[in-house]
Amino acid sequence: MNITRDLPPPRSMPTGHDLFLRQTIVGVVAASSPVGTPVRRRRRRLVPSVVAAGLAGVAAVVAVNLVGVSSAYASWTAVPDQLDATALATAGNACEQQLNAHFPGQATGLRPTVGETRGKFTAILLAAGPRVGICIAGIPHGSLGGIVDLSPASSTTGLTLDAEPGLLAGPGAAREAFGRVIDPAVTKVVVNTTDHRSVTASVAGGLFLAWWPSGADPTDVTGYNAQGDVISTVVASLTTTTPIRR
Repeated sequence: MNITRDLPPPRSMPTGHDLFLRQTIVGVVAASSPVGTPVRRRRRRLVPSVVAAGLAGVAAVVAVNLVGVSSAYASWTAVPDQLDATALATAGNACEQQLNAHFPGQATGLRPTVGETRGKFTAILLAAGPRVGICIAGIPHGSLGGIVDLSPASSTTGLTLDAEPGLLAGPGAAREAFGRVIDPAVTKVVVNTTDHRSVTASVAGGLFLAWWPSGADPTDVTGYNAQGDVISTVVASLTTTTPIRR
């Protein structure tokens, strides 16, 4: 799937807008979605020593032509299946190409780290150092993805919730949550949301990734050990919605 499919024609940005895009994780919607779709920005987490999302370099999320009806998500599952090594490499290569189409060269060298399927949907997290790239394929009529540079993590927390970007409104709404698993005792991560979902994240390479088919905010992220004991909980805290105008 070519992530550039059906993108609207380029438009000039207002003065200073390019800087805003680098300072905020944003959702950019295609022409089929209304201008001013609300996008939430994160501030510091409500857990000691957990830092806000890293924005030192590229920090953007692109939602490409996410339209359709909620029934398109009928196959989605709260508990994912994991990709094997071959499928992870193949999907990772496709994700790298898609991200580089939007952010030239920014995804080059990122390695496929987390790979899952939820029904007919495939999600990939690429990583190298503090930079991560994400692609979710199978979303109605498009893909959801982006690149984020993470801030340094505190060694005093079991996990961090680094970002929760996505398309927040409309029948094709979808939301992601990802971050770092710092304590090696954490083997399972669950994201709870304001629409009462409990989404089991995929965990690999010191990172976790989860997504769900709505624009609902995450409320908290909990890490468990192999015995089911709670090791760490991050409580999500969001600013007010900020409309994005293009």
